[in-house]
Amino acid sequence: MMRIHEPPLRIAKNIRRFVSNSGGAAAVEFALIVPVLAGLVVAIDDVSNIAIGTAAMQTGDRAAIQYAMAGGTDMVAARTLGMQAWDQKPSDASMTVVLACLCGTTAAACDMPCPDGTVPLKFVTATASGTYGGNLYHRKPTITERVRLR
Repeated sequence: MMRIHEPPLRIAKNIRRFVSNSGGAAAVEFALIVPVLAGLVVAIDDVSNIAIGTAAMQTGDRAAIQYAMAGGTDMVAARTLGMQAWDQKPSDASMTVVLACLCGTTAAACDMPCPDGTVPLKFVTATASGTYGGNLYHRKPTITERVRLR
C-alpha cells in the first residue's frame, strides 16, 4: 500500500519545490514589463512633442493677433510676425490672418459705414496648422484665434 500513496506524495513534493523556486521569476517579470515600459516612454515622447509644438503654434497665432490689436492693418505683416514668433515650425507649417468686417451678420467693407450708418464690426482671425508627433503618433492640430477690434 505504500506504493499507492507514494506517487501523489512525490507529485506534491515536486509542486512545492517548483513553487518555492523563484530563481527565474525576476527574469520573467522583467521580460513581461519591459515592452510595456518602452511603449510608455515612446508614447510620452510623442505626446510631449505634440503638446510643445501646439503651444509654439499658439504663440505664433497670438503674435499675429497682437499685431492687429495694437493697430496694425497689414494682414501680410501680421502673418509674417506670427510665423516669426512660431518656434520650431514643422515643414508643413501654415498660417492665415484675415481681417473681416460685418454689418450685423452680413460681410461689409471695412472702410465704409453700414447701411444704417453705424461703423462695421472688425474681426481678425488667425489660423495656424502643422503636423507634430514622434516615432509612432502624428497629429495635425489647427489653432484659430479670433478677436474683435475697436
